[in-house]
Amino acid sequence: MRRIQASAFVFAAVVASPETLRSQGGGGRPAGLDAPRPIEAVDTVFTEEMTWMEVRDALRAGKTTAIVATGGLEQNGPHVATGKHNFVLRSTTEAIARKLGNALVSPIVPFVPEGKIDPPSGHMWYPGTISLREETFQALLKDICASLKQHGFLDIALIGDSGGNERGMQATADSLNEEWREGTTRVYHVAEYYEQDIWSYDELKRMGIVQQPDVKIGDARPRPRFSLRVHGRPLRPEAHSYGRAHPGAGRFFDNRPISATI
Repeated sequence: MRRIQASAFVFAAVVASPETLRSQGGGGRPAGLDAPRPIEAVDTVFTEEMTWMEVRDALRAGKTTAIVATGGLEQNGPHVATGKHNFVLRSTTEAIARKLGNALVSPIVPFVPEGKIDPPSGHMWYPGTISLREETFQALLKDICASLKQHGFLDIALIGDSGGNERGMQATADSLNEEWREGTTRVYHVAEYYEQDIWSYDELKRMGIVQQPDVKIGDARPRPRFSLRVHGRPLRPEAHSYGRAHPGAGRFFDNRPISATI
């Protein structure tokens, strides 16, 4: 085992040596950027699971669409983990990218505006929540998109799993498209990902999962508090991959206040 670790260390040191790649912060194009990939590519659409060579080769093969998804860390009632949005996006972004066939998924952005930090407002009253200022959020998105553009992505899709992210993503897309209007890269805020609950409503019903109250939410505000019921019974914790609940409890998406949750 030690020999393997030592060999891996020596290999990494040689590949990343100044003679091979030059300084990360220095000027000029580093050597080795066109070197052949020494290992087989992994079967993934997530760039954070790929080597830089795998990302490079995927771009050259036509995967020039990048999905930038924003989640959040916020309270989701007593039965659902604070990282709910990020967990959901891990599944949905992979499904979208594989369906498109020409897309990769940038690391999910877990930090978004959740309310004023001091004094607290919104979700920031609840421990576990992490909030960004709106200007910080947009600056983060702009740098992420600019990095993707630099590497050769032509279409960048912004999707958000939480309502508080939508304004900043639209503003980012508008700003960058204006800045890059002479270029070939475009940024799209796909608002329908979050807004079109009417699609999932019918599909969930066909699966026997019914929202309470049993109404199409659509883009109406405010959204009603709801839980999910399967064939009239609350959806059990074991039906979910994330979070914990007391035995027999339903998995509620918003329990504030608990007395108002069905």
